[in-house]
Amino acid sequence: MARRLLAAPPVAENQQVRETGMDRTLVGAEIAWLRELRQAKQNNQPAPSLPPEVAFRLRMRGYVAANAHGAYGITIRGQSELNEHEADRPLSVR
Repeated sequence: MARRLLAAPPVAENQQVRETGMDRTLVGAEIAWLRELRQAKQNNQPAPSLPPEVAFRLRMRGYVAANAHGAYGITIRGQSELNEHEADRPLSVR
């Protein structure tokens, strides 16, 4: 059987296409915990203990990893996901 190739949807010339690999299923609590872990890593502080349900979801996505002591740290994949999320977030007006 021949494979059918899917074509990209047509885009107008003046329309910008922005493709990101951002995970749109992250909830606010998971993003907040990723921020906490990033801050701890940047400040050379011990990582905060994650709630088990948040740790499970972030670990399944590869955004955090457990060390030998059971503490979680943010991975490179988690850092890039957080950066993409913050870049995609609209700027707030003050």
